[in-house]
Amino acid sequence: MNNELRGLAGALFAQCPQGQHRVLLAVLERVAADQYRRWAEQVGDPHRAGMLDCARREEEVAAALEGQAPEAVATARAVMERFPDLPTRYRSLLEGRSLGEQFAIQATGERAGGELLRSYGLADTAELEDANADFLDRVSQELPS
Repeated sequence: MNNELRGLAGALFAQCPQGQHRVLLAVLERVAADQYRRWAEQVGDPHRAGMLDCARREEEVAAALEGQAPEAVATARAVMERFPDLPTRYRSLLEGRSLGEQFAIQATGERAGGELLRSYGLADTAELEDANADFLDRVSQELPS
C-alpha cells in the first residue's frame, strides 16, 4: 500500500495545532478536488464525468469539515500561511508517475481520509471518500498497461 500521501498529511497534522486539524483536512480536500479536475482533462471522455464527480465529493467533504470548525475561513487562511507550498508538495508526490500510480496514491489518501472522518463522527461524509477511492480503483483497472 502506498503511504506517501498519508505521510505528507501526517507531517502536516503534526505541525498544526489540533484545533486546526479539521480545517487542514478541508484544505487538503480542496487541493485534491483541484487534482481531480486536472485528471478529468487528462483521462478524457470515458472517465471525465466520474473525475468531476470526485472533485465535487471532495468539495462536499471540505464544506462538511468547515461547517464543524468555528472561524473556518480565518483558520484556513492561517493553515495556508503556515503551509504555502501545500499544493506544490501534493503535486510533487504525483509528478513523474503514471496515472495508475497517481490514482493508487490518491486512493490510499481517500481511504485514510475516510478513517479520519469516521473518527470525527462523520461516517456519512467518510462514504464520499470511499466512493472516490473505489472510483479510482475501477479506473486504474481500465487503464492500458
